[in-house]
Amino acid sequence: MDELRARSRADLARLAADLPGPSADELVGWRFRGTTLGLPPWVERWSWQTFAKDVVDGPSGPVGWNMRCAQTGLQGPLVPLTRGGSEVTFGRFRLRTGPRGAWIDYGWGHDPLRRLADGRLLGWTVVAGLDTPTWFLLERSQPLPGVFAPGAPEG
Repeated sequence: MDELRARSRADLARLAADLPGPSADELVGWRFRGTTLGLPPWVERWSWQTFAKDVVDGPSGPVGWNMRCAQTGLQGPLVPLTRGGSEVTFGRFRLRTGPRGAWIDYGWGHDPLRRLADGRLLGWTVVAGLDTPTWFLLERSQPLPGVFAPGAPEG
């Protein structure tokens, strides 16, 4: 983790260029712990270092969402924030597949994903065809029910 967090965005892009993408099966049914990479410390203080990303089977294909989490440190427990008894979610998406594997489609932008040798996923956000400075690492956190829950966000 420290090695990846120490890399510049340019180094992360060079690393990602040669990595394969994951299959949708590697993502569906899992909650992932997300950790920001390559952001200046002042940006992390303003936003967050860790978040969660859920991917489930939806009625019309794989879908998911991001969750705000308590900032318990890079190795601390993953604790989704709640409001009114519900987890605070944002960034609903559809999981798509293409020649480079599975990727996240927000409608307004997307997150390409690449699989590291240890199985963790490296991703970044692209908006209007332009890479943003937002890089992240995804690690499997816990399995989720394999069925789309009624009332859950569908992207």
